[in-house]
Amino acid sequence: MELEKKKTRPTKRVFTGPIIKYQSLTMPLVEELQAGSSVDSLAKMELDEMDESRDKSSGKEKQSKKSGNRKSTKVAVRGHCERTFITFENDLDDALFSTFFPKPQKRERRSQICAITRLPARYYDPVTQLPYRNLQAFKILREAYYQQLEDRGNPDNPDVSKWLEWRKRIKEYRLKSLNKNSSLMGMISGSN
Repeated sequence: MELEKKKTRPTKRVFTGPIIKYQSLTMPLVEELQAGSSVDSLAKMELDEMDESRDKSSGKEKQSKKSGNRKSTKVAVRGHCERTFITFENDLDDALFSTFFPKPQKRERRSQICAITRLPARYYDPVTQLPYRNLQAFKILREAYYQQLEDRGNPDNPDVSKWLEWRKRIKEYRLKSLNKNSSLMGMISGSN
């Protein structure tokens, strides 16, 4: 019976593929103290205990401390924190790692091209929903939009009809000012 038990005894399994290992442990929160900073009594006691244990463990440290060559940094332990480490072993080409932690896909930044100048656009017009390069291109875009609104706009909509009336008055005003300027220019050129 003993021989049969030995034969059926389970053997250790050996994994040859990728392995994920989790290791959780507690670590002290260590804080490095600056010279001249105020330390509470508990931290001072811990510092003294740490210095004493260092001195007892090594006679060389005592000698160097006496000679003044040793620069000691004071540390304070203020509680504990938990750390979890995940390691991926035997992971060829990071295949397993990339399944658990996929890299975020970078969004392709489409370079917007100005509808007027065909140069890379710097701005975006929310009304016409077109990209534009500069102020002159913006004015041309909006003027084209206004002309389409005049031609195809719904006059039954009160906002559109109000805007159309305003646009008509502005155009008449601009024509009058252009006629005055051209007549003045004609007078100036005729007198020369």
